Amino acid sequence: MAAESIWKVRPAARKFETDPDLVIPAVQHPLEDAETKNKIAAFWTKWESKKLESKKSEEKGKETYDFEDPLGATFGAADGEETVDRDILQQSTKSIRSFSLDNTLENKRSDHSSFNIELPEFQAWREKRAQIALVAKPKEFGMSQIDVLRARLKSLSDEKNLKNVKKAGDVSQRFLILRENLITAWGREDRVESFKIVIESANLLQSIPPQSEEYPYYWLLAIDVVDTFGKLLYDRLLAKSNEARNKNGQTDLSANFTVEQVPKNVKDMAMNWFLKLSEIIDIPIRFYIECSMIACLKFFDAANLSINLERLAIMCSQFNDDLSSIFARVHITRYSMLIDPLNRTPHWRVLHDWMQAPKDVMEELHRKKTSLADARKEAVSIQGVSWIVQCVAHGAHTVDDLVPLFAYCRKTSPLDEKTFILVSAVIEGLPSKYLSVHSEQVLDIIFALHEDFEEPLTRLGKRYLNMAPIEENRKFVKKSVWMRVADISNFQTFVDCCAAWTSYITKYYTLKEVTKILELVLVRLRIDDQTKKPENTALLINLIAAFLEHNANKSDCLDIVTSNSFIKIVDLIGYDIQSTSDCSRRILEIFSKTFTRHTISDISACQFIIEKCRTLCKAYRLEESEEVKAAEQLVCSSLSLIDFQAFTNLDQCIELIVRCREDMGLRQNSLIHIIETLFNFTQFIHRTQKSGKRKADFMRVCITNLSLTIPAVRDPSRRVKMTVQNIQMCLLANFLPQMEMSSVRVIEYLDEMSTNGPSVCATVSPLISQFLATLSFCPEGFNEEMPSLSHFSKILAIVERNHEEWSKEYKGVPLAEIYINMLRYLCTCRKVDPLRADSSQKLHFGDDDHLIRVDCNISDVITKLFSLANDPTIAVITLENVVMLFEIHEEMRSTIRGLLKRSVGSPAHLQKRLDAIIQDLRNEASHDETVRDILQRLSLL
Repeated sequence: MAAESIWKVRPAARKFETDPDLVIPAVQHPLEDAETKNKIAAFWTKWESKKLESKKSEEKGKETYDFEDPLGATFGAADGEETVDRDILQQSTKSIRSFSLDNTLENKRSDHSSFNIELPEFQAWREKRAQIALVAKPKEFGMSQIDVLRARLKSLSDEKNLKNVKKAGDVSQRFLILRENLITAWGREDRVESFKIVIESANLLQSIPPQSEEYPYYWLLAIDVVDTFGKLLYDRLLAKSNEARNKNGQTDLSANFTVEQVPKNVKDMAMNWFLKLSEIIDIPIRFYIECSMIACLKFFDAANLSINLERLAIMCSQFNDDLSSIFARVHITRYSMLIDPLNRTPHWRVLHDWMQAPKDVMEELHRKKTSLADARKEAVSIQGVSWIVQCVAHGAHTVDDLVPLFAYCRKTSPLDEKTFILVSAVIEGLPSKYLSVHSEQVLDIIFALHEDFEEPLTRLGKRYLNMAPIEENRKFVKKSVWMRVADISNFQTFVDCCAAWTSYITKYYTLKEVTKILELVLVRLRIDDQTKKPENTALLINLIAAFLEHNANKSDCLDIVTSNSFIKIVDLIGYDIQSTSDCSRRILEIFSKTFTRHTISDISACQFIIEKCRTLCKAYRLEESEEVKAAEQLVCSSLSLIDFQAFTNLDQCIELIVRCREDMGLRQNSLIHIIETLFNFTQFIHRTQKSGKRKADFMRVCITNLSLTIPAVRDPSRRVKMTVQNIQMCLLANFLPQMEMSSVRVIEYLDEMSTNGPSVCATVSPLISQFLATLSFCPEGFNEEMPSLSHFSKILAIVERNHEEWSKEYKGVPLAEIYINMLRYLCTCRKVDPLRADSSQKLHFGDDDHLIRVDCNISDVITKLFSLANDPTIAVITLENVVMLFEIHEEMRSTIRGLLKRSVGSPAHLQKRLDAIIQDLRNEASHDETVRDILQRLSLL
């Protein structure tokens, strides 16, 4: 008979509880009772709150500032990544400026211009400027840094053209430098130099051909310089006025001051600036600078301010090119709105002069552009004229207020390009409320364009999307529009226009009317048979999105995607796997934004989502690129919308989950999400279904699917965790064969992990702890050939094989934690039978051989643990567990003494635990003579 072990397990592991609220069980099973879980949650919440408080106290000690770092050290730290133009990056390398006005088109972080107009129901200039910049930005600014360098090297390689190279970045950089120089010169009170700089800026703008596609972009940069000059001058005159008035004991000038209130020296100063201006002979240069200075007339000649505004408006007709004249008119209307918004005379003047200038017949020029530059020119012209229209229409409420404007729009025989631009600009520039109330008149001027109505009608649909229809116009708008949309012959134009008005219909009309549109679109797509052409894919995807993106009722979205017409339209789109994947991506993105988690339970809608996830994934390989990760993230978000627990037919639900697993393949993020979904569903079945054979059989089906899916997870650590979780599911369903199979797999995975990668022990330690915690509830020995503790013995063999190597990791602390958890597991096996099995089962719990085997393993584990206890940290946690798990007797005195000696020098937080251990021993000594005698010999009493 084997010698009796000195390690006698305590009958109760919680004998030394000093604070019941903070006690955590040695072996915590994930399916433990709610009370224990709440204790653990409270403990860790308290721990995290302490850590958070310490971090906050550290942050309070740091210096903080309420201004931006002048050296740019903190610039952009709080913002996300943005695409910045190259000329901004180049400008950042220049010398430090004395001060700056945030008035550069290039600074996207600060979109507040020194010039802006903000009025009720009026689009601010800041927004209009951004729209013009978006359309007119040179191609080079849309290129990556590598492509820019390649283009420049290619151009520089041609020695003949070396001296004539003039790049977009160089010109825009020049405007930015001029603006910086203007600010610097003004700061050192060099007025002459400042005036020369603003003249140079206007000259540089004049040197750029108006017919070039970069002209509108450079115009924006040029007027930034001119606007800055005008603001600096106005602010200086105002400051000098207030300074002189304050010396005389007067208050500062009010916002609506009169000429009589301005001191004489300031009047003379303002007049001198206009005398300097009169020396400029070149009309365009003088025009731009005088417009920026026009507000300074308020200091000496306010009575003639409106007359001068109209004079400047007339000067616009002297510009040669049509595009430059449009932007000159935009310039004067900006300042006219800034100075006197109610005076619409200058706006009408520039509009009349522009429309009455010689016109060219369009000859379908707007529909069949000869080049991209012509299309950009037209788009920029529409944006510019729409600003003028907005100024003209400011304060207008009835049709009579804008009779001349609508009269110009109806002059369409023959159609000229200016009329077409004006009609498009009217749609862009009229206030939303006016467009909504007078929709009949607006549609009338659009349809008066005859066969050229398509593009303006599309623009109107996009404008109407943000305004609810007037009740009396609802039927008229829908009927009138769709009769004409169906007549559009060009396929791409039809799809684009249809998408704009479909968004409007889905947002403000009923599902029945949307269904009719679906049928109309399907018939047209089949007739044209152009859905497989690559150039049409992007437009068709936008059309699909229009049916889903703006539904007022979420249930309508589900009804649409499950309708036969919509499914057939989606099936028509795509000429290859990638285009089909792009369509699926757009649909899933809309679903993810529209619905929240676990809100879709319609079986047809769920099948549609799963199918779109499948087609999205087909275009990507099994790789770890950022694009693939984004696609998998979208798939997981989309699948999480499905509420699997809401299905009444459980077989149908499990079929959907299995289909998800099959369709997503081995994509890891999607696979993990599906496994977690299946775990949640299995637990839901356990909670809600009535106990019986049907429940047990169904849970075993779920567990079997989990067992088939988990091995496909590539991360071994996650694979072990999920397999352990599956063992817990087996415990709930009493599925013993699968429990044994999963246990064997866990050991195989741990063995695989023990030979791979650095810091293996730190990774394996918590996994072994989880497995042992679950294993303590599992019956062992399904047959007589497999002894008890067989799984534990295999784990111990893995640890012993790597003992020497793992003992070097983190001073052996992770390895010591493994041995301590093994002790806890063995003590649990020594004390109780976790499961009471039937007598017919061949179990080894409770017999003498089992107990001897447990005692032998305890001795082996303690020997390994003590070999690591030279470190103070390991010595403290070893002593703590030895005292907690085993009965104290005379033969353990030397062991306790040795551990106490090795605990000297332990960290402060462990020193408190050591004091608590000694105090618990003293408490036990009060009623146990053996313990008291040991403590006396150790001088602890």
